[in-house]
Amino acid sequence: MLIHVHPSHYEATIQRRSEYEALFTVAERIRFFPDPNVEEDGCVILTPKGRMDASITTQLHRLKTELIALLEEGQGSANESD
Repeated sequence: MLIHVHPSHYEATIQRRSEYEALFTVAERIRFFPDPNVEEDGCVILTPKGRMDASITTQLHRLKTELIALLEEGQGSANESD
């Protein structure tokens, strides 16, 4: 597993390597790389199965999209009961 972080967070990230490794049950080794193309508070994870953008911006966008969908579903249900 390859994890790309912004260079300004690279040193702090590798100092906490054991904490991050404890989060995963995979036996695969985790390698961290400084990457200036990653947002400052971002993180990009690369695995044999694919790529995941784990930046705060991406997470907030997904959350917003899901919340809007839930609210629209709720409005549809409320209109059906009228």
